[in-house]
Amino acid sequence: MTSNIMQLVVIPLNQPSRAEDGEDLILRCVESSGIQAGVTLDLRFANRQWTGRFRPFEIKSLRMNQITGDIK
Repeated sequence: MTSNIMQLVVIPLNQPSRAEDGEDLILRCVESSGIQAGVTLDLRFANRQWTGRFRPFEIKSLRMNQITGDIK
C-alpha cells in the first residue's frame, strides 16, 4: 500500500504589523506549493490558531484583534 502525502507550504510574507485604522494586527501569508488545501496556521506568538483554505499561490491578509484574538 502506498501513501501520497503532499506538503502544503504557507509562508509568512512579513512580520505582523499594526493596522492603520486601529490596534489589530495584519498577517500576510502565501501558499507556495501550487495546490489548493485546507490549512491550520499555528500563531504561536499570539497563542492562537487559524483554520481556512488557500488556493494555489494565493496571498491572504488576516486581521487579528489583539484584545479578543479573533482572526478575520
